[in-house]
Amino acid sequence: MKRYKLTLILSLFFIIAFCTNIFASTNTYPRTEEDLGVDKNFPLTPTLIDAALSTPKVDASEKVYDFANLFTDEEELQLYNNVNKYIKRFNMDMVIVTIDYNDKLNARDYADDFYDYNNFGIGTDYDGILFLIDMDNREMWISTTGKAIQKYNDERIDEILDDTYNYISDDKYYKCANAFIDSASSLNLPIPAILIFSVIVTLIFISVASSKHKTIAKATQAKQYLLKDSFNLTKNEDRFLHTNTSKVYDPPSSSSGGSSGSSTHSSSSGSSHGGGGRSF
Repeated sequence: MKRYKLTLILSLFFIIAFCTNIFASTNTYPRTEEDLGVDKNFPLTPTLIDAALSTPKVDASEKVYDFANLFTDEEELQLYNNVNKYIKRFNMDMVIVTIDYNDKLNARDYADDFYDYNNFGIGTDYDGILFLIDMDNREMWISTTGKAIQKYNDERIDEILDDTYNYISDDKYYKCANAFIDSASSLNLPIPAILIFSVIVTLIFISVASSKHKTIAKATQAKQYLLKDSFNLTKNEDRFLHTNTSKVYDPPSSSSGGSSGSSTHSSSSGSSHGGGGRSF
């Protein structure tokens, strides 16, 4: 009887443990110098090896990694679903990470390394965006890679940080993460697409308006606009009066940051990242 009870208790324990870990995002896997677990084509330098070994290896399909335990299981699952909607819509990767201990120099290095040394990113340029909540340094950081660097220039990064700051400063971490997803999903149409759309709408309007009116013959000579015998020119004389020249100062254009106003930097892997952060 005692053996039966012990077996039942152990069975229940394993069932609970298994069910709890179905949506767990804190599972990590070992890295060694012989097997860094880095699938991306980075040059193996001493700096890269050290950085990779100090970076948790995770299952890249989970997308939400709550190491600081800021979310409930239900919140984590909802974030996971929202992140995957973003990925399908924009064809760019998205990652959310929370930590309560940072053994790297700062939040930026952790965010970049976590993205680089795990199998994140879509396409040959590893397009994607990562949002880190660093409870150790009390800082949030956004890291962009590939096409996301151009999509999220410095101005857009600041807008996203504005949208998330009120929540994180009030310890509402789930709402902060959701605000990040919502704000990152508000991508504006590029200017060329807007111009093309405007031209198409204008042409349609002109076509519809023209179809409602009769065709009027276009005048080809100036005399067609005058009444017959209403104007007589008796003398024709050209007289030069004066000329006037003015100068306007045209200051040279200035640029800051990288492409499309996106400041970039190189991570420990040598890859290029954009982004920005804010303390809370």
